[in-house]
Amino acid sequence: MGAAKASLEALSRGLAVELGPRGIGVNVVSGGLIETETLRYIPGVEALLEKARTKTPMGRNGTPDDIANVVAWLCGPDSAWVCGQVIVADGGASLR
Repeated sequence: MGAAKASLEALSRGLAVELGPRGIGVNVVSGGLIETETLRYIPGVEALLEKARTKTPMGRNGTPDDIANVVAWLCGPDSAWVCGQVIVADGGASLR
């Protein structure tokens, strides 16, 4: 999983350099644990969700809307100067 994420981040930086002159910003949104129905298929998911909650300074796990809002911001005019970045949207979990 780590190699795939690193590859995607490297690809996005390369594309940002190539497409930036055309006015196209390329960025990556790296989300923390996002609570979706798919998680319910994982055995012991409640313990996983609780552990993630306790490690997140915001005190909760993410929702699909949390990520969608970051993506919507990146698609709007307020992010016009953001290019080649990895936006971490994990409620602060990566700080611990």
